[in-house]
Parts: sequence; C-alpha cells; structure tokens
Amino acid sequence: MTVSDDYRVKAADFRAKAEREKDPLFSSMFWTISRTYSRLARHHEHDACIKLSYMSSGPLTRRLRDLEMNRGRKELSPPIAPDDPGKP
Repeated sequence: MTVSDDYRVKAADFRAKAEREKDPLFSSMFWTISRTYSRLARHHEHDACIKLSYMSSGPLTRRLRDLEMNRGRKELSPPIAPDDPGKP
C-alpha cells in the first residue's frame, strides 16, 4: 500500500466519522480532516510522478548536472596568475 493509499484510507475513516457525528462542530472538524487527507494523497501522487519523470533520463541528467557544477566552479575559481616575472 502506498502512502497515497494510506492517506485515502484515513480520509475515508474521517468522512465516515463526520457522517456519524451528531454534533455539527465535530462533524465539521472531521470533514475538514477528511478533505485534508484527500489533498495530501493528491499532492503525494503528483510529487511522486514528478520525481519519476525527472529520474527517467538517468545518465544524461547526471551528466548535465555535473557539467553545470563544473561550470560554476570554473567561474568561482580565481584567475590563474601569469608566470612569475621575477624568474629568468
């Protein structure tokens, strides 16, 4: 069972509690919690899909990231000093 499924089960539990509850205040609280768990499930699925699609390119993505990091290092490193003029 995925994390999204766990969130959906909790949302269903709180929805059932909200329907059984006679006190309107508690019923409203349970409905709010139920909607929150449903939203968490949607966000978790969305985030999981993004990570999967991002990682699908594998070696190419790692190579591009390494090139970007190396470019940043070259820009930050101090310029190489010319040969020492004191040497013959």
